[in-house]
Amino acid sequence: MEALCDEVSTLVKDVADGSIPSFHTLTLLDYTDLSTQSSEASRLLAEISQMQAAITDLKNAQEQANTDQNLPLPESIAVLTSHQATRDQLVIALERQSQENARKKREVEKLRVQLAEMEKTRESAEHFAREAERSKNAENMQEEMASKKQVGWWYTKPFKVFVLRLG
Repeated sequence: MEALCDEVSTLVKDVADGSIPSFHTLTLLDYTDLSTQSSEASRLLAEISQMQAAITDLKNAQEQANTDQNLPLPESIAVLTSHQATRDQLVIALERQSQENARKKREVEKLRVQLAEMEKTRESAEHFAREAERSKNAENMQEEMASKKQVGWWYTKPFKVFVLRLG
């Protein structure tokens, strides 16, 4: 690539210096060759620019990913110490959360047992209430029957008296 650029640059200097009297003295073959080389040089320069930009982006990405790895030893030790302290704090926090989790699991189990007992008590109370209602209904029915019997006797007594008088 550099050779091509140098060749084009030399040709342009020669024309400018007058070594080549003018473009008119160039043959058609020289002009076509010069045009082809110029187009190729432009295309290659554009590709090189793109490649350089891609290389720069890759280097930046790699540097950002490896910032901790590129530090001098004392700073690397400081970063390591900081990470270890953070890890130790996380281990302590994890242990506390594990203990809290275990405590809450025990509490939940106790509450489940209490809930089961309360559920049994509720079912027992409902059963008792149903039985009490049945008993009350049966008692009311007996009172109603007794009342009807008494009303029936009241009607039958005057009727018997009436039948006896007629008879």
